[in-house]
Amino acid sequence: MRADIAWWDLDGTAQTVDSLTAHLRTCAAAWDRVPGLLGKVWIADRRTNRWGAVMLWADQRPALAELPANHAARLLGGPPTHRDGFDIEAVAGGALAPARVAPAAGGTPVKPSASTVAPPPLPDAGPTPAHRPSYPGSPRHA
Repeated sequence: MRADIAWWDLDGTAQTVDSLTAHLRTCAAAWDRVPGLLGKVWIADRRTNRWGAVMLWADQRPALAELPANHAARLLGGPPTHRDGFDIEAVAGGALAPARVAPAAGGTPVKPSASTVAPPPLPDAGPTPAHRPSYPGSPRHA
């Protein structure tokens, strides 16, 4: 598995976190059809004026030409300010449970033991606290 993290520093651009978030309503669905993509999460930090995404891949990321159009790059006038890729060494919880650990170089994957089970679902925490930002698709963002 791989993780790609990319973000833009928005200072000096005509875009804001809010304008880019609004744009997701028209372009995010294209990522649902990308082979090998386990998930894409758009991230923002209003305090530092940054916007970006984290993508989790089952294996290597396809070539950029095979991915949906990068609307953020078009709106911001260029590639991300920062882009890094990482091998995933271990995962636990959520949709990727049960926990798995990547193989050592040249080794075989470490499989979950028979005693490994998915964690129980979290209890309903009720409404999202007012101090927590809402995101597209979240109950508070509707």
